[in-house]
Amino acid sequence: KKKKEYLNEDVNGFAAYLKQSSRGGEVAEADAAELEKELAIALKKDKRREGRRLKRQERKKNAMVCFHCREPGHGVADCPAVLESQDMGTGICYRCGSTEHDISQCKAKVDPAVGPFPYAKCFICGEMGHLSRSCPDNPKGLYAEGECTNL
Repeated sequence: KKKKEYLNEDVNGFAAYLKQSSRGGEVAEADAAELEKELAIALKKDKRREGRRLKRQERKKNAMVCFHCREPGHGVADCPAVLESQDMGTGICYRCGSTEHDISQCKAKVDPAVGPFPYAKCFICGEMGHLSRSCPDNPKGLYAEGECTNL
C-alpha cells in the first residue's frame, strides 16, 4: 500500500492533510472510512511516540546522581536535604556571589589568592571557597559512585 504524503507526522499535520485532500468540501463514504482509519493509525503513532519520550525522560532522571546527598534519582536542585537547609549556596554565582546570573555568565575577575570559586560552598564538608571535586575531605574523589567515564 502506498504511504500517504502529509508533511508532519503529528496529528495536526494529518488533520491539515485531510482538509487538503477532501474533494471540494465533500468526502465520499469510502474515503471517509479510509481517512478515519488513517487518523486512528496516526493517533496511535503519536501516542506511542509520546510514551517513548516520557520513558526516555524518566530513564535520564533516574540516572542522575545528586551531588549533595549522592543518592540517585534527583539533582541538587531537587534534593530534599538541600530544600530543608537553603544555606548550601545553590542559585548564586560561585565567582562573584550574585544571584542575577550563574558562573557560566560571570565576567568578574577573581583574585588568584582567594581561589577560583570564593562563593561556592562544598557539598561534602560545607566550607566556602571550593567545590566538592577539590575537597580535601571527599573520600570518593570526583565521581559519586567511584566509576569514571572513558570518552
